[in-house]
Amino acid sequence: MNLKQIFLFITIFNSFSFPQFKKIGSDFNRFFRTGEDVLVSPSNWGKTDWLIFSGTIAVTSGTFLIDKHARFFSKTSFGDKLFSIDNVFNVAIPVIGIAGIYGCGLIFDDSKVRNLGLQLVESCAYAGIVTTVIKSAAGRSRPYVGKGNMDWHSGQFNTAQTSFPSGHATLAFAFSSVMANYLDNIYWKVGWYTIASLVGTARIYHDKHWLSDVVMGSAIGYFIGDYASHDPENRSEQQASPVQDYSLNFIIPLN
Repeated sequence: MNLKQIFLFITIFNSFSFPQFKKIGSDFNRFFRTGEDVLVSPSNWGKTDWLIFSGTIAVTSGTFLIDKHARFFSKTSFGDKLFSIDNVFNVAIPVIGIAGIYGCGLIFDDSKVRNLGLQLVESCAYAGIVTTVIKSAAGRSRPYVGKGNMDWHSGQFNTAQTSFPSGHATLAFAFSSVMANYLDNIYWKVGWYTIASLVGTARIYHDKHWLSDVVMGSAIGYFIGDYASHDPENRSEQQASPVQDYSLNFIIPLN
């Protein structure tokens, strides 16, 4: 660590006060409570929830029938540029974004922004855990391996055998669903879901995933992200947060 990095760390550290450290501790506890809610939520599902779950499984199963046909894209220079988004929207960029949002909420004492950052952490972390467990348990071969879309070897951890579901699609929809729910604006929502959809499509374009991988990963990310956004404790915190006024007031003397 050089002198510039040390100075930056000290500056950021000194920007936090004791009450802000208490907020971090409170958020840390809330993170684990939300995780517990996510894990036990199926035991509280009603008829509608089970219908949605069954529908998701049915749609994913249906896409297995067209996996091989959906695999082949016509490669173009425009497509190469457009679908390079999966190289940008990987783990590092969302983590930096989440840290920036949560950090700004703390530094500027904006509870609504801080709560958004916490929801993003919850959504991406727990969706990622669910997807990682399924990946290893399923052990599906990726398209580029050349063994077809029904080659499964349970209990795998190597990259070539952890195709189902798509981690990139999971992360993209976990992040985007929380961001989309932040504002009640149709253009804002369409924008975020478009980005997530492009990330999922890029994984097929680059022959990293089957269509069914992307569909299931997208569903996991979306539903867990939506759950984190509407978790009663997160929602009450967001609604109770005062709206910050960042407008500039100018006083023009008339004398």
